[in-house]
Amino acid sequence: MITPTKVFGFIIASFLSILALSTVLDYTIKGNNIVKYFTLSDIIGYEAFKNDRMKGLEKQRISEEKEEYEHKLLSSMKTLVDSIIVSQKIADLDSARFWLPQNNRSFWYDLFAQWEQLKENKRLFRILHYGDSQIEMDRITSHIREKLQEKFGGGGPGLLPALQLVPTYTIQQSSTENWKRKVSFGVGNDKASHSHYGISGTICNFDSGYSTVSIRPRNRKKYRNLQKFESAKLIIGRLSNPLTVRISYPKGSNTQTIYPKNTEQMIRWNFDTTQSYFNFSFTGDSTADILGLAIDSKWGIAMDNIPWRGSSGLTFTSISKSSLRKTYNFLNVRMVIMQFGGNSVPHLENKKMIENFVQRFGKQIDHIRAVDSSIKILVIGPSDMSMNENGQMVTYPLLETLISRMREVSNEKGAAFWSIYHAMGGENSMNRWVKAQPPLGAPDYIHFSQKGAEEISVILNSAIWREYEIYQKKKRLEKTKGESE
Repeated sequence: MITPTKVFGFIIASFLSILALSTVLDYTIKGNNIVKYFTLSDIIGYEAFKNDRMKGLEKQRISEEKEEYEHKLLSSMKTLVDSIIVSQKIADLDSARFWLPQNNRSFWYDLFAQWEQLKENKRLFRILHYGDSQIEMDRITSHIREKLQEKFGGGGPGLLPALQLVPTYTIQQSSTENWKRKVSFGVGNDKASHSHYGISGTICNFDSGYSTVSIRPRNRKKYRNLQKFESAKLIIGRLSNPLTVRISYPKGSNTQTIYPKNTEQMIRWNFDTTQSYFNFSFTGDSTADILGLAIDSKWGIAMDNIPWRGSSGLTFTSISKSSLRKTYNFLNVRMVIMQFGGNSVPHLENKKMIENFVQRFGKQIDHIRAVDSSIKILVIGPSDMSMNENGQMVTYPLLETLISRMREVSNEKGAAFWSIYHAMGGENSMNRWVKAQPPLGAPDYIHFSQKGAEEISVILNSAIWREYEIYQKKKRLEKTKGESE
């Protein structure tokens, strides 16, 4: 007799039999057909449960990792922000600081961004370093040039006159004796009858039908980039008659003829390999104005040393804007350094005279701005200078006032300012520099010794690289912000 108890028992037994079979079988093949069996996971829904659970755990893990990554980014951002703030404060409190227009560091950031692109763009970025006798012999400029070229590429000494009156530490240059020079700066009769002095403020002429200039780097191990002679450029002023120029180098030569034109011209020679020397010979129009010879690499930083002995930097306005504009464009001038003021110090007897000087100096900045408003300008103020007062060598009484007003006017005109006076230690520092061993100052208590000029260039170079480190931190911060968004 079938009872409810037997029916229930049969159902339970059948379920258990199927359950046991499903633990060992998934499917079997019968002829050409596949017979599918339910598995334990199918029966109780465990596989679906397991998959959902695994997906949930994976989602949670990804969420936790993302949260941890974002936390690290936020922490690094806070660290970078703090680091940038501290670095800027340290830089601004340093005696060798830069005073920037509107206290805006974009002055340097714009430059650094361009310098970092030079290798990719294969372009030449030219810096003109004008100054008084403190920069003669390529002092100060040479160290800054070498460090910039090491980092951003470039080589060669840059712009040179056909007649070099004061030998430099970096270039061995010789010329025939028939060269003459006319300058836009200083006092005397060596002035041109016009204002087309071009980029260097100097004109060289030869007084017969033939003249030569020979240029080669000195064998100085610490100026390795200086020896990269890969490109030569000749800038000529207005020409009345044809001029033939021949350039010779170790394995060849090239001759070009320049024809009359009532404006500045430039010819260039590019080389696939570095040359060890260049010899130039000129025949033809002996009245030709030779405005400069630029010896560079093909791309990178070019930095020219342009000393104006005896100048206070007030004669840029004596060079025609059209002549400056043309020659600046030829050589892609993107930055100008104006290191002046020292020659005026002994003659400034009161604040009114100082005010007259700085207003005139401001017009020189305006003159360059009118030539190309995109050019970056850095003004470098004079060093400490000493006078004899009752047997003691002391700082000129109005020197600090002059430097303060030069800084203010420079910043008002959009130029950055750096003070050698403050960088070397301020009041009576020249006294200490002269007495240092080895001496850093010259016996006249005005100029630097060669060792002192090197020390100033190291301090200035360090100030530039400190700004570059801040710029790099800013870049990392912007990148971190972009990753967190």
